[in-house]
Amino acid sequence: MRSFQKHLKYATLIHPTAKISKHVTIGEGTVVSYGCILSVNVVLGSQVYLNMRTVIGHDSVIEDFTTCLINCIVAGNVLVKESALLGSNCVIKEKKTIGACSKISMGVTVFFDVDDDVVVMNSPPKSMNFGHS
Repeated sequence: MRSFQKHLKYATLIHPTAKISKHVTIGEGTVVSYGCILSVNVVLGSQVYLNMRTVIGHDSVIEDFTTCLINCIVAGNVLVKESALLGSNCVIKEKKTIGACSKISMGVTVFFDVDDDVVVMNSPPKSMNFGHS
């Protein structure tokens, strides 16, 4: 890493139509797009991207470098680990964990915990290991 890169700051961008509780923590470099709703005690890590109309329920944690595409719904008390990708129109049931580097395909409703490095797709949803052994 070049020495000047160590001191870079990333802008945190929040669209004016986003509805955000007073009790939300938002990390550096995070983008909260049009129409997003963040409930109470939500924590967003650094470099998180919430696309349009994403809803994050109470007491949920979205770790660094995670992307939530259009119309994602993350219910209450969910942990989405680092670098996960939540596809458009997916729904994550309350009290579930989405593993690091996992991908949830568009339109999938997740009723179970998802391990690291897994793709969840189809209806009914199933998981497929694509990562490290």
